[in-house]
Amino acid sequence: MMEPLKIGIMSSEDYRAMTLDVVAGKRKMDPDAPKVWVASMKVLGGLLDDKNLRLLKLIRERHPDSIAALAKMAGREPNNVSRTLKNMARYGIVGLEKHNRMVRPVAKASDIQVQIAV
Repeated sequence: MMEPLKIGIMSSEDYRAMTLDVVAGKRKMDPDAPKVWVASMKVLGGLLDDKNLRLLKLIRERHPDSIAALAKMAGREPNNVSRTLKNMARYGIVGLEKHNRMVRPVAKASDIQVQIAV
């Protein structure tokens, strides 16, 4: 089973301040802290909306061999699915493995935990 993906929500300003404090040695990162951060619930909601979670589920359950195959399974346009997967890959939710001329989506997260910094 995969490790849970921990996603934190923190404003860009607070994230920048935290990063500068860590670099300056004023603060240590908690090893259990999220490795992935987004600026708002709105960003997270767009990233993990129902259509995108369905893509993740299809990848986990049906193991498509290409983005085109996944798009067909989901009833979506391949270009749209490709853009969505690239965004999800930026956050470590999926991986995109290149095999010859095809790109195969791979689920990197089966469980997502959210931490909100207040």
